[in-house]
Amino acid sequence: MISLGVPAGYQLQSVIGSGANGTVYRGCDHVLFRSLALKCVPMAGLSEPSAAMLLTEGQRLAQVSHPNCVRILDVQRTADAVWFVMEYVPGPTLQDLLDQAEPPPPATSLAMIRDLADVLAHLAHLGLVHHDIKPGNIIINPARGPVLVDFGSCVAASRPGESNGSVAFMAPERLEPGSSSAGPGADVYALGVLAFWLLVGSHPFAQALSSPAAMAHAHRTATPLSTGRGLPRTVRRAVRSATQPDPQRRISAAALGLILHRLTSKETSWSSAPTVAVG
Repeated sequence: MISLGVPAGYQLQSVIGSGANGTVYRGCDHVLFRSLALKCVPMAGLSEPSAAMLLTEGQRLAQVSHPNCVRILDVQRTADAVWFVMEYVPGPTLQDLLDQAEPPPPATSLAMIRDLADVLAHLAHLGLVHHDIKPGNIIINPARGPVLVDFGSCVAASRPGESNGSVAFMAPERLEPGSSSAGPGADVYALGVLAFWLLVGSHPFAQALSSPAAMAHAHRTATPLSTGRGLPRTVRRAVRSATQPDPQRRISAAALGLILHRLTSKETSWSSAPTVAVG
């Protein structure tokens, strides 16, 4: 199933998904036999300093503890890959939901954005930037709601990041030639774009989704986004602030979360949220 060396103490069972940064497998450990998700980042795509940095930042990520964030349980390096061992969180991704069903009701969407803003504020407090906020990296779990996963692009806010991640959710400052900004505002911008999609029903630059170059141009040149007329003015202003092209004028994740906590109930029942059938 895999030609790369498996980290000690773990067994792989099946492929969950793959992307530009690596492949995620479902597996278990040899002692407790609990279900796990293991992400493999091959050394073939890494420099030696990048591999060492991934290990260091994996150790920092293991300190992250938030109900809407996947737990990193272990990080290992084999001869040909760096592995992140994470808890296995069942459920469809938000992308599955957006692809197969109508957007969730506004109250559910706002609660989802609120919980994700809390996660980003937590990461920013720890000096970390996820760098790949998108619907495919958010699992909708019946007990926990939205759970942010895939930390293969995560970097410390104190160092430059690479220009990886999904262009559809990439902040303008990360798209400038030669730029590798790793500021936490880049995550907020991505969440703002995601919020627009959830609340309005389409990506703000849907016409450019099939062209990475056109999408990058749209992010760099568009004015701050607006939202549907039927939403509260406070929500519209928050989304516009989250998607400000200038990161210095962008709302922080903590401030965005505070606004949404005032507008939503923490009693949201995720077990009754829209679900989709996934293979």
